[in-house]
Amino acid sequence: MLKILAVIFMTLDHIGAYFTDYLSPDLYLVLRMIGRLAFPIFAYNVALGYRRTRNFFRYGLRLLGWGMVAEVIMRWARTQMNHQSYPNVLFTLALGVVFITAYELFTQGNYDRLVRMEPIQDTPGELKLPHQYRFNLGFEMQPHLAMVLGLLFMGLSLWAGWHFETDYGEYGIVMIFLFHQALKKPPEEQFKTALLYHSFYHLMMLTLAYYLHYFR
Repeated sequence: MLKILAVIFMTLDHIGAYFTDYLSPDLYLVLRMIGRLAFPIFAYNVALGYRRTRNFFRYGLRLLGWGMVAEVIMRWARTQMNHQSYPNVLFTLALGVVFITAYELFTQGNYDRLVRMEPIQDTPGELKLPHQYRFNLGFEMQPHLAMVLGLLFMGLSLWAGWHFETDYGEYGIVMIFLFHQALKKPPEEQFKTALLYHSFYHLMMLTLAYYLHYFR
């Protein structure tokens, strides 16, 4: 049901965006306001899909592949209507998967680093602890390397969303991540946690936008 609603909201949003010249200002505003409801649903479903997928690498590649297909179509349509073109939302969703994966890589690497701390022992000899960060792609990585790569790709994903101006950009990437964090909670707490996270996030973004506008 949520996916159907997201498609309907997205369709209304695109009608407003592509047929601006043929719509009254009030109708345009209503269509775009309703259309803005689509992305949070997509963000939630991507976070949910990440938790359910058996291979996050293929999951991200599917989003990226469909993004490339959609980009060809959307750029052609925007060119025909003399509209500015920018990378579509599927690229943002794919970057959200990268950010979540990088975050898990960093946090699990840190956890494994702590687990691998050798306890004091009376008998000499090398203590062998098997704990390492294990990818679901079938290979392992040393904790320190996992932490460094996690931080690196978290930063790169946010930079890519900002630099290439993907739809919703770094704002959308963080929204996907917040849903990912909320879904870690028990089922009865997930909605309340998601609402709390996103309320605080939107308040922070509005405050930042106000001060950037005021002091520029």
